[in-house]
Amino acid sequence: LIPALILIILAVLTGAFIQRSFPAHTSDRSLARADLILDREPCSPNGKVVCSLDKEGVLTVEGTGEISGTDDYSAYPWDFCRYEDLEGKAVDVRKVVVGEGVTFIGHGAFKDFPYLSEVVLPDGLVGIGQQAFESCEQLNRVKNIPESLQEIGQNAFQGTRWIETQRDKD
Repeated sequence: LIPALILIILAVLTGAFIQRSFPAHTSDRSLARADLILDREPCSPNGKVVCSLDKEGVLTVEGTGEISGTDDYSAYPWDFCRYEDLEGKAVDVRKVVVGEGVTFIGHGAFKDFPYLSEVVLPDGLVGIGQQAFESCEQLNRVKNIPESLQEIGQNAFQGTRWIETQRDKD
């Protein structure tokens, strides 16, 4: 009886510890992967686009439809460009990978991310909103500008190193 009671107590304590080890926003899902700070958080009004942030600072956005911009804060999970991992270590968003199926990056969606240096765009992207990457001073690499891109909003890349290299090419 005593060994069983000890096991039950350990299981309860361990379960409580594991549950508290993850951010509150993952409590209604299966346990988050330990290497993720954000785990499939909705980032579109309809919830069909989600984002994950790993400990290396890679923000991956995947799903179908539009990424919310600053005009729709209700579906905008990355309130900050810096997060803390479970040990309290700062993690800066350094790379954004936009997955296939995402069609539009909202207005100001990644504006003022000071450590963002690389963006990977998907085939099938049709638009990038105004100021989407404005003032991301370290942004020097934009990979895969798709042929499907029809719209780039005003100042979408203003204040980035990447836009300066594009101007130098002209």
